[in-house]
Amino acid sequence: MKVVCLVKQVPNPAHVKLDPETRRLVREGVPLELNEFDVFAVAEAIRLRDAHGGEVVTMTMGPPQAEEALAMTLAMGADRAVHLSDKVFAVADTIGTSRTLAIALEKEGADLVLCGRKTVDSETWQVPPEVAARLGWPQVTNVDRIDLADDRLRVDRKSTRLNSSH
Repeated sequence: MKVVCLVKQVPNPAHVKLDPETRRLVREGVPLELNEFDVFAVAEAIRLRDAHGGEVVTMTMGPPQAEEALAMTLAMGADRAVHLSDKVFAVADTIGTSRTLAIALEKEGADLVLCGRKTVDSETWQVPPEVAARLGWPQVTNVDRIDLADDRLRVDRKSTRLNSSH
């Protein structure tokens, strides 16, 4: 089974500041790191590979320095890393990002795609569902554990039960 993890390099949350005029993140001079939620996805992919065989590929779309995040995934144990980088991606919104990633995933021939819960820099939570929609694949969010048996995935989700007084 080929598991592809979509990962992103993000500003270190401890150093993030907002520009008071534009209300946008100030990225210049801020140290970058692998998104902390993506670390969990990569670790889960490695666990699945170690238990069942296959390959773990990490993939990111970003500027040249995003290679540092991919290097971390390789150090964690990923088998390969794919870096999608082009100047035209600099202005991509979530729709453009999801379109590009979906095309790359089709070319890669992924059997399963894992993503972190969100990114700490934008928290839109949009790219993974948009990628799934473009691929025509089902998706599961808030996954707590994945198990593989007899070529079938079993996914346990975290959910919040609301108490109601009605």
